[in-house]
Amino acid sequence: LVVLFWIKENQEFFLILDEINRQFSESIQETQFTIVNKIYHLPPNYLSDTYPDYSYLIGNSEQKLLSIDEIETLILKELMLDARIPILALAKKLNYSTTNINYHLKKLIKQKIIVSFIPVMDHTKLNLTHFKITLNLINPSKKNSLFQFLKQSTRVIYITESYGKYDLEFEFIAENINQLLNYIEEISMQFALKQHEIIFNNKE
Repeated sequence: LVVLFWIKENQEFFLILDEINRQFSESIQETQFTIVNKIYHLPPNYLSDTYPDYSYLIGNSEQKLLSIDEIETLILKELMLDARIPILALAKKLNYSTTNINYHLKKLIKQKIIVSFIPVMDHTKLNLTHFKITLNLINPSKKNSLFQFLKQSTRVIYITESYGKYDLEFEFIAENINQLLNYIEEISMQFALKQHEIIFNNKE
């Protein structure tokens, strides 16, 4: 089981971890955790030979912290339920004018609190398999070069930089396991790998 937590302070996470161990320690053989620094979301370019050249980033300690007001909180809550809701319907539901809703929505986008509107697809319906790969390099200074290499693949949909056991993690959409193994072999020919692990993403 791989679980991602969003927290404000590290202590909050350790309290959660303590509670998990308290309730389920007899069932858990091993626990590992990493602190995520940045997650790069890449477009689903595996769907076509011609694809959009965009990506977006979540997590950057260099950016200043922002705050949102009550109306922006309400807007985000509604968009999490239905990101395609028309402005008019959103304004009516929240009892604000369309001008006011539109202003705050544009502000959330401009401040990059909302970074993208994307479809969430069930890869299994397309007969595709989702894998997560963690790896360590013999020479960690090659991490940036590997990151650029991963970005060029049409089948890589996430790249994660984190602090912990792994130098880098990425997620890969494959038609079959051989396609993934060939890609990992291609990586190992250009970047000396100390070790790597493949996680078969059965359900998300």
